[in-house]
Amino acid sequence: MDYGAFYHLEEYLFSEVHTRFHRDRRLGAFDFFCIVVWKANRAKSKVAKKLLSRGHASLDAAVAELTGRIAAAPDAKARLRVLVVDWGFRMPVATAILAVLYPDAFTICDARVAQVVGTRVPEMYGNFDTLWQRYQEFQARVERSAPEGLSLRDKDRYLWGKSFRDGLVTDLRAWQAPLDGTAPDAFSARIGGFTGPNWEVVWRGGVLRYRRHWGNLDDGEVHEVCPTPEAWRRFWQGCDEIGVWRWDARYDNLLVLDGIQWELEMRVGARAVRSSGSNAYPHPVPGADPMERTPAFRRFLALVRELLDGLEFG
Repeated sequence: MDYGAFYHLEEYLFSEVHTRFHRDRRLGAFDFFCIVVWKANRAKSKVAKKLLSRGHASLDAAVAELTGRIAAAPDAKARLRVLVVDWGFRMPVATAILAVLYPDAFTICDARVAQVVGTRVPEMYGNFDTLWQRYQEFQARVERSAPEGLSLRDKDRYLWGKSFRDGLVTDLRAWQAPLDGTAPDAFSARIGGFTGPNWEVVWRGGVLRYRRHWGNLDDGEVHEVCPTPEAWRRFWQGCDEIGVWRWDARYDNLLVLDGIQWELEMRVGARAVRSSGSNAYPHPVPGADPMERTPAFRRFLALVRELLDGLEFG
């Protein structure tokens, strides 16, 4: 066996795995999980549990049934339905699987690409026909945003590469212009829910004005904190490490109407970010509960608490 083939995993997928699927009309577990690992390595255990929960004797049996149904589906929409509706896959992994098997028909729902083309990754929120329409719109944006003459797969690669390059250039500029202990030009952060505890902090008049209150009530705990230059230096350093300056404008979980809402606005020198969310958070972990706070967001809350000399926040 040529183990070197797995070093270039994408090439292996789009040549050998693709060919094997169209020859056998199904895949084995190894090839299937090569696709999962390529797209979302951290989600592989959850995918395995999902497949085995359907009562199959083995992963090979589960994958054979799933990919056999994909092969038997009459068109692209039906193939996506098999993965998303019948088997419960989320769009990033589902479209990665289909892009390997049908590269001329499917673009991958990738967060980097979505940011470049100015939209969000479509997800399943109750109605598959609506999801399919949003996915078609997403794919149309990909087609328009990359140079003509490229295959759909190469357009994915082009846009991913643009996101990578732009992100690294932004990082290089930030790394070479440290903020040190600079106080912000503007800073505000809020988190809470309609019926639960709420926290907010605003930079005004050279101090952080902190308030903790319950629901929509006006009373509550109030403090003023004046961070030292060293405290601001540590805060900005932490924000750089978790990529706060590149957070999207909005994160939403449309399945939940109440829950937790949050807002953030920061501006210091040439850097600025304005981001907010409702039961969804930056840098989501593939396969994780979308309502679960992500590691990056938890770290941000900890940075704010440190800036507030240990006051509770979030």
